[in-house]
Amino acid sequence: MITYENFFTLIKEKNISQNELIRTGIVDPRLLNALKHNKSVTTNSLDRICNLLNCDLYDILTYTKNENSNSQLDS
Repeated sequence: MITYENFFTLIKEKNISQNELIRTGIVDPRLLNALKHNKSVTTNSLDRICNLLNCDLYDILTYTKNENSNSQLDS
């Protein structure tokens, strides 16, 4: 499972509000909502966030193996 708690921790550490991210165009409100609810986001969105916030991918997301998931990839 991929979660985005690190993103919210990072912006808090950088003293950037969610409203500021939206107002400056760094994050679209729909993207922010997807991050809040750990929904799927595109790699382009993640790339843009990392570039604009000058951070690495793992600064904004966490991967935890889901023990209940099927071990095979979808075709």
